[in-house]
Formats: sequence, C-alpha cells, structure tokens
Amino acid sequence: LVGIGTLLAGVFGGNALAIELVAAQSACVPVGDLPAALADAPLQFVAGQSPDGESRHASLEATIDWSCSLLAPDEAAALTLASVFAGDFCAEDLHAVFGDLFEASALHNTLRTLMERHLLVGSIDASSGGSRRFAMFDAVREFARSRALADSRWAQVQRQHAWHFHR
Repeated sequence: LVGIGTLLAGVFGGNALAIELVAAQSACVPVGDLPAALADAPLQFVAGQSPDGESRHASLEATIDWSCSLLAPDEAAALTLASVFAGDFCAEDLHAVFGDLFEASALHNTLRTLMERHLLVGSIDASSGGSRRFAMFDAVREFARSRALADSRWAQVQRQHAWHFHR
C-alpha cells in the first residue's frame, strides 16, 4: 500500500477528490492491479458518480476542466502548452520554449496563478542556488496535453522544447 500512496501523490498530488474516487474504484480492482491501472489512464480510472451531484466532482477530469475554465485565456494556454515538459522546469525553460508567445512579466504572473490554483506546484532547487522549479501532477499534464493537440501553437512549442533541451 505504500507504493500506491506514493503513486497517488505523484499522479494526483494528494488531491482529496482523486483519492476518494480511487478508493471507490478500488473495491472492484485488486490492490495489486491499482498501480498499473492508475499509470495507464489516471483520468479515466477515477471517473465515477459524484456523491453530491456536482458535475465537477464526478471525475478528476471534470474537476481539472472546471478549474481550467476559471483561468484567463492566456493562463489556460500557458498551462496547456507547459504540458510539453515531462518533468519539472524553471521559468527560463518556459521563456526558451514559449519564445514570443507570452510576455515575460505576464508569464511570471501566470505561473503564480497556476500555483495558487494548484495546477502547478513549485519548489526551490537548493542545488542550483535556490532557483524555483515548477511541475505538473501527472493527471493535470495528461489533461493539458489532451487539450494541447488542438492548439495551433503546439507544434512550435514541441520544436522549441526539443531544440532547447538538445542543443
């Protein structure tokens, strides 16, 4: 069960709704099969019936979608395009990958907003002099990446990402 707890923390970031939905689904799935089921399709695995009737509580995907609907268009676009990062990243990485898509000052405000809304997490990297790093929980990245395919800027961001990290 410790491995499942670690997996839940990484995939869902300790999101209480996600943990509740996983617990409800786990009655039908052997405990040993949970890690594979969660790793394969976390947004689909935790879909269920909302106990309070709120559609945004019916699944983790609905919750993330509702949270994103509260974002300004530029904030939503930044989250979607930041899903190009498989792991953590710093503001400089975003500037390099996003290029001229966002103004530098606006991007810093956007990062703050995304952290306040728990769509990004921030940490301090002591090994690099205390620079701030950002990351998405796997479920948020999966959701954002599914939206990225419809964004006309996605191919450009993917090229910039590849160039930035492989130069």
